[in-house]
Amino acid sequence: MKRTTATEYRLRRTAFKTLMYALAIGLSAAFLFPVLWAVGASFKPLIEVYRFPPSFFTWPLRWQNYPEALSKLPFARFIGNTFVITLGATTGQVLSASLVGYAFARLRWRGRDI
Repeated sequence: MKRTTATEYRLRRTAFKTLMYALAIGLSAAFLFPVLWAVGASFKPLIEVYRFPPSFFTWPLRWQNYPEALSKLPFARFIGNTFVITLGATTGQVLSASLVGYAFARLRWRGRDI
């Protein structure tokens, strides 16, 4: 059986790290693309959003989309609903996690340490 030298080990490690970084960059680009598309589409006129083939850049930017959206939709209600749901979910999570944590710390039962 051949023994791996330090140089071969470093070379393999560098190749593995390079591959992992390339994979991470590719996946992050794939996951970030829809977010960038949505931000870019928010500055386009509606006809440009539905154009085929799609255009990634439009000039001039349409800044009026934001005031129109804020005036036509009840964003205060949306934010209030989000706050209520988030507060309820967080409270329920903290309460249930503290009960389960107490049970794991203080109570003994068969199979607990598995």
